[in-house]
Amino acid sequence: IRQAFGKLLKSIPLDVILSNHHHAEIQEISLAIRGHMSKAPSNTFHPQDFSDIISFILYGSSHRTGKESWLERLFYSCQRLDKHDLSSIPHNLLKTEAVLWQWAIWEAAQFTVLSKLRTPLGRAQDTFQTIEGIIRSLAAHTLNPDQDVSQWTT
Repeated sequence: IRQAFGKLLKSIPLDVILSNHHHAEIQEISLAIRGHMSKAPSNTFHPQDFSDIISFILYGSSHRTGKESWLERLFYSCQRLDKHDLSSIPHNLLKTEAVLWQWAIWEAAQFTVLSKLRTPLGRAQDTFQTIEGIIRSLAAHTLNPDQDVSQWTT
C-alpha cells in the first residue's frame, strides 16, 4: 500500500487531485494551509506526535488506532482546548488527506526547528542524518519506483 501510495503521490500534483472540486474549494484549501503556516507555533505538537509521523513515513505503520483517520485524530489532539477557534483549517477540509498531511509535515518541521533538531530520532546530528536519509531514499525511489520499499531505510 505504501509503495502504491508513494507512486500516486509523486505523480499527481495537489491541484490535479483537487481538480474535481470547485475552484472555491481549492482556494479555501490553499488559504487554510497558508493561514496555518503563517501562525506562530502552538507548542501542542509533542515528541510522540513527531515519532508517529516519522514512523509512518519510514515504516508505513501507525501506533494510533481507531475509527477515524489517525492523522485526523493527531490533528485534534494537537489543538488547544482554551481557544474558541480550534483551528485555522475548516472542519470540512480535515477529511482531505492532502490537507492533513500538509498540516502534519508542517508541524513536524516546526517541532524539529523549535527543538533545535533534538528529536526522538536523537541529537541534532542524528536527526539531520535521519531526515537526510529519508529524503535521499525517497529521491532514489522516484528514480526507480519499482524498488522494494524495504530498501528505503537501508
